[in-house]
Amino acid sequence: MLPDEILLQVCRYLHSGDVLYSFFGLNSRLNQTITFYRQHVSLHRTFYMQFTHIFTIILPQIASSIRSLVIFELESPSFLTSFQNNLLYHSLEKLTLVNWTDEKLILFIDTLHGMKYFHKLTIQALDLTDSIKNLNLLQTILGANDNCLTYVSFDHECDPFTLPDDEVYERNFPNIIRLDIELQTTKDFFQLNHLIPNVEQLHTTFKRPWIRILENQQRFSFLKELYVYAMSWFSSFDDLKTLIHSSPIIENISLVLVSHDYSMTNGQRVLSLLPNWIKKFDYSICYQPSNTEDEFDPISIINSWKSIPIAYSISENDKRIFLHTISYQSNRLALRSLFNKNMSTILNSQIYRNVRHVHIYDTITLTETFGIIRHCRQIIDLIISIRTLPPRAEDPPKTTVILPYLNRLDFLSIQGTPPDSHCIEKILLIAPNLAAFSIDFDCLHKLLIDDDQSLMLFYLLHRRIIILCLRFENTMIRNLTDEHIHCIARIFSGVNHICFDFRYSPIKIENNMISIILNYFPKLMVLSIYGQLSDDFHLNKKHLKEYLVKQSTGRLTDINRFEIDRGNERVKIWILYFFHNTDRQFAVKLFNSKAEASTVPSQKPVPKIKDISLMKTWKDSKAYREYILFVQSLNRAVHGLKNSDTVPMSPTLDKLVILLNQLDSFIDQCPPKGRSRFGDAGYRDWHGKLEQESQQLLKDALPEQYHNYIEELNGYLCDSFGNSTRLDYGTGHELAFGLFMLCLCKIEALTEQDSRAMVLKLFSRYIDLCRKLQRTYYLEPAGSKGQWCLDDYQFLPFLWGSSQLTDDGPIEPKQAIDERFYRDLSNDYLYLGAVKYINEVKTGPFFEHSSTLYDISNVAHWSKLNQGMVKMYHGEVLDKFPIAQHILFGNLISFDPVPKPTGEGLFKKPAPVANQ
Repeated sequence: MLPDEILLQVCRYLHSGDVLYSFFGLNSRLNQTITFYRQHVSLHRTFYMQFTHIFTIILPQIASSIRSLVIFELESPSFLTSFQNNLLYHSLEKLTLVNWTDEKLILFIDTLHGMKYFHKLTIQALDLTDSIKNLNLLQTILGANDNCLTYVSFDHECDPFTLPDDEVYERNFPNIIRLDIELQTTKDFFQLNHLIPNVEQLHTTFKRPWIRILENQQRFSFLKELYVYAMSWFSSFDDLKTLIHSSPIIENISLVLVSHDYSMTNGQRVLSLLPNWIKKFDYSICYQPSNTEDEFDPISIINSWKSIPIAYSISENDKRIFLHTISYQSNRLALRSLFNKNMSTILNSQIYRNVRHVHIYDTITLTETFGIIRHCRQIIDLIISIRTLPPRAEDPPKTTVILPYLNRLDFLSIQGTPPDSHCIEKILLIAPNLAAFSIDFDCLHKLLIDDDQSLMLFYLLHRRIIILCLRFENTMIRNLTDEHIHCIARIFSGVNHICFDFRYSPIKIENNMISIILNYFPKLMVLSIYGQLSDDFHLNKKHLKEYLVKQSTGRLTDINRFEIDRGNERVKIWILYFFHNTDRQFAVKLFNSKAEASTVPSQKPVPKIKDISLMKTWKDSKAYREYILFVQSLNRAVHGLKNSDTVPMSPTLDKLVILLNQLDSFIDQCPPKGRSRFGDAGYRDWHGKLEQESQQLLKDALPEQYHNYIEELNGYLCDSFGNSTRLDYGTGHELAFGLFMLCLCKIEALTEQDSRAMVLKLFSRYIDLCRKLQRTYYLEPAGSKGQWCLDDYQFLPFLWGSSQLTDDGPIEPKQAIDERFYRDLSNDYLYLGAVKYINEVKTGPFFEHSSTLYDISNVAHWSKLNQGMVKMYHGEVLDKFPIAQHILFGNLISFDPVPKPTGEGLFKKPAPVANQ
């Protein structure tokens, strides 16, 4: 429901005077309220069609007020055209570009002109290729907007620049006052002096080994602030001296280094390098001797820093020390996990309050990282790398470390497979806003197939994670199969961004792999795949859009509703958004199946799953996929609604309810004959009358254009009320009625407007009729509870009924089995009506005759309970052979498989850390 629709609903309950007083002038007041969102725009995590609407309709109206703008590479084609008319953004001050490649970036930068307030450009996760020279790209960026930029920032996820020393730097950019940049070596650092002679603040990271610099190296004349992060390679005391003397007027220095040089730990020697005019000096060093015979005296190291406060952690066994001045100023912290044992900092000391990005490496277990994590309460990214080197001795834990809440943690990466992978749950529990998760496939697969794994872990992953990155480095699998993807999708069905990284594995990117992923993840907005493209992909890449539409089980219906971006070793797909009303429509509408159905004659449906070996064929069939989407679609449609609510109801659906009323009247015409050991034989008379009258009743209910489908529809209708031979009824018969409704949707006898009424009116009436049949004729449970463990007869009232009951609704799950609550609300909610019926037909304590329902009532939230019901319906109804063997198939409900052809980073890795 859109905001204006909500307001209209509110107005129904207000006096006209209240409406005028409260809402007159609302547009201007709302526009004032959303001023911040007009000025600072980011369209990240929007679907393609949503972005298109905002870009074409909304942005032109607010462009003049935009002060900061975030653009992802997938959005670049639209903005490339837009910025050619740059006067639209004449108030722009800051531009952030995310996940771009150098080829597209250099084209886009050339369009930035004439914006007098635009002074800051931030580039995140830049991917440098061999097609563009680093120097040419950097010069283009520094000179953007007609040399009006003063601050250019490359974040730590960008690839490092290499600047040649054998070229004449003909262009320089005196406009640049501050630069944050990733560089390969110190040689590149001093080359910057040719490009940005007036720079005052320089923040840099070195990714490669230090290169010795000549003493007469030209220095930065105006540099006042220098920040260096060099944790990838070992530096020396001479390197330290070179950096400190890089400017004659340096005032603020912050250095984060790693070294084999023992003198780098000596406070007196380090401080002796500082000029007298220095105002602020922040220093961090991770020291490790180059061999075990080297000198190591931790007491003398600490005493050498008496003139300045420090914090430290010492590992005397292997002669390592992590030492830094107080407080730690860098926003990045990279540490070996062994330093967690003896950190001198006091808990809650706020020493690491500036840290936002933590990388803990050389880790044996997740547990040993907790001693470091607990000091970093403001982190946004957490990367844990499991040790791949020969194992080191692991000290037994002294006490259990209690982790603080990490309210800002957004991204968690687990690299490798820790032996205590179940401890991922502990991190999830203290990170309520965690949204992005990166993990090795082998580690995740191990979790998913572990029957002893905590269900809470899966629940938290399902609820929290909307961005998922799977790495296949050194994976044990050779091919990514349908079963693998299905296994992942069962837990991460809610993700909207997913990345598969095959760059360090033998797995190649295949066309059918993409289609399977898109079909299994219904909420996906962006799919990114990195790795080697298969020969089949190269041959058919020009027709990939058409292929994906053809293979889609309903998600992709039009090649114009999604975009594909391809590179040498990458494929990205940006997918349309099903807006809320569309999200409620029937899943079968997505299949364009009426046209398909009209080409074949109607036929009587028959069972086809003759033995258990056909269960896989059933799960791969069109019918299975369509029915799952159908059930989920109706589940969403009735969210928060009561049975008594007024909802749109077509004349056809109204006549179908009348049809059920007529079947109800047959009970009076077929009275019970006396209960035998198994049911009452009077039911056979009722069912016989159903079979005799049903086709005519369907003709009376349906418009004439649908009469060609009567024979097939009749098969499902007659199978919906039980078996006249066995005198029983169960979830298989309930499923038949679900298929009956699905068929009506496929031929479009029922429309989108009927979605809510199908559950609240039609299915609700069906349930009442079935219960009357059970009571009148004493029908036996088909399977006697053994297949689903909720109710002897039905399942869908619990599934759809738990969607009706929301977390902010009238009762909590634990109250659903309390008579004081279900007695008065049973007519309004399918779930409560089912509980009431169970208590009417069974005797004894509820926890004895309905133990599973009793246990489920302890779930805290209806949303969680509903998700569990959906999964249980898969596992305990649709995937059970005793039920599936009776499913009927015809032309509308097809046993044919979903067609498959033959054949087979959202997040970057952290910067390499020196093997300390």
